[in-house]
Amino acid sequence: MTATARGGLPRPHARAGYAAPLLPAPAARLAAFAPLVAFCSLMWARTLDPAQAARMLVASGVAIAAAVALVRVREPWRYAVGVVAVAGALLAAGVPARMLLPGGWDELLAGLGAGFGDLPTTSVPYRGRDAWTIITLLLIGSLLTVASSISDE
Repeated sequence: MTATARGGLPRPHARAGYAAPLLPAPAARLAAFAPLVAFCSLMWARTLDPAQAARMLVASGVAIAAAVALVRVREPWRYAVGVVAVAGALLAAGVPARMLLPGGWDELLAGLGAGFGDLPTTSVPYRGRDAWTIITLLLIGSLLTVASSISDE
């Protein structure tokens, strides 16, 4: 006799032929997330001509590492993972490391302001040579990959 839940329906685990999951839920999510974020990153790289696939693959690596870390760390450290992931996204986009330090924030904000200011008149794929427009386009994609790694579990 099979076990039943309330309402008389058989429980899923009591059915004949039911198999246990192959992977725990967090591992299954990561296994699906990694190729998906890599694919999306490569598609985003095509917003530039020539495509910046290597930089966007680095950004997807940062997002995958953040997703793995977020599965493993407890609450107080989740914020630190987020800060490190955003810094990784900035570096993957091509922001010089010196601009991530407090002394470089003015130059960083000025450059990003110029890059974001150019976006309304920028055609895609972007074939120009303006460094801050390129960094801005890459940063948008990099931050999207990092944001996709954040989970509520």
